[in-house]
Amino acid sequence: MSGPNRRRLLTTLGTALTSGCLRATTETGQSPSDGDVTPDDRPTADAGGATQRTSTSPADGGLDPSSLSVVWETEPELEFSQAGLVAAETVLTQRPGRQTYVARSLGDGSEQWRTTLDAGVTLPPRVVGSTVLVGTTAGTLHALALSDGSERWRYETDGDLLVLPVAGPDAGTVLLPVRFDSDRSGVVDAVSLASGERQWRVDGIDRPNSISPVVDGRFYLGFSDSFRGYTAIDGRPLPPGQQPSSVPGVSTGWFPHGRLLFVHEGTVYLPEPRTADPIVAYDPVANEVRWRYEPFGDLRSVTAWGETLAFTASDNAVYGLDRTTGDRRWRVQRDDRLSPVSAARGVVWTARGRTLLGIDAVTGTVHVERDLPLSADLVFALDRQVVVLGADGVRAYRVET
Repeated sequence: MSGPNRRRLLTTLGTALTSGCLRATTETGQSPSDGDVTPDDRPTADAGGATQRTSTSPADGGLDPSSLSVVWETEPELEFSQAGLVAAETVLTQRPGRQTYVARSLGDGSEQWRTTLDAGVTLPPRVVGSTVLVGTTAGTLHALALSDGSERWRYETDGDLLVLPVAGPDAGTVLLPVRFDSDRSGVVDAVSLASGERQWRVDGIDRPNSISPVVDGRFYLGFSDSFRGYTAIDGRPLPPGQQPSSVPGVSTGWFPHGRLLFVHEGTVYLPEPRTADPIVAYDPVANEVRWRYEPFGDLRSVTAWGETLAFTASDNAVYGLDRTTGDRRWRVQRDDRLSPVSAARGVVWTARGRTLLGIDAVTGTVHVERDLPLSADLVFALDRQVVVLGADGVRAYRVET
């Protein structure tokens, strides 16, 4: 991946990057907007057919997102180098121009810890359990404690870290993709999350471009002309009869999460390489494609809540599909690029520049269209809290009802 393209990908995906003073606020919400919701007018399921960010279960109940209040925010005159990362009760941020990471409390924005790395960062941080994983330009994977930022271990690779790591079986290992590009063979290292010691390696993989989270004891690698499965215990390829043959390949031009394919409740979602890159729902247990859907623009980010799969595409729209059939439930379009989506408590959140949008996950109704004091790169939703991160600040909201 070229330098400009990688920088664009990192800016789009984000890695929490902030520091400085905070200010409390009691701002209340403005009136909601119905937005631009278009009806479903195209068939989407494939008649031939038989997670990353996680989302809140429907059992937790929906919320009225219009009752949105600001909990804390960073001072607007501060500058930040990229977007951010929110995990558990922590907002992880980075000072511009330096490799200093700052962790803030999700509840009130107070600083919890900071630490400085000795090399440039190649990827957004990834949190697995209580560990923050950060890849650097030196080919080193740093494992930091989420609680205090102390280094637990570091793992030296012999290649480039351009794809986010994946949690292995029972989160006991980390599957580390190395040298994933279109020009060289790739490597997957399984590293102990507790000690940083390598457990096994798959070497000589012919030009992989993406990796899936572990599902049903397996992980999948995407290639431009195929899609292949491996066991997550020792990295062996699946037997020929268990290899997916219905997926012709994976397109990663704009796929989210550092070319980490999206998995939700046992289904793998990926973009196939065609003229318009349709999104595909692949069932690993049945070894079949459940459906295909072709949006008006290339896939950019994916999330799920309940029976709705939501994603943004390059046509500046958010789509809501039925996860079982692939039928489109709704589509919300705006006039410029939308940030990656996040979902919780029945609401799909995204941002359009300096505007925050909260969309009903079932109906596509836009309940919130709120002006922001910053240009948003990422939006994270966790239960009742919504955190907006951008190059010029962080703002945390709470849904009150």
